[in-house]
Amino acid sequence: MLHLIKYNLLIKLRNFNMVFWPLVFPLIMATFFFFAFGNLNDADFETVQVALVKESANPVFVFFP
Repeated sequence: MLHLIKYNLLIKLRNFNMVFWPLVFPLIMATFFFFAFGNLNDADFETVQVALVKESANPVFVFFP
């Protein structure tokens, strides 16, 4: 019985898709997101001034009179 378990584990470890996608890929993605978004609380965001334009009654004919 132990031999069958060992054999089954070795077969699964040799298959790249069985090891990479469920085990290694989530660790790589978690590391990426940690470094990309980990320090958002310490970020210094700058505000951008924008203008507010009111809509006209018929916006289709504003650009094409």
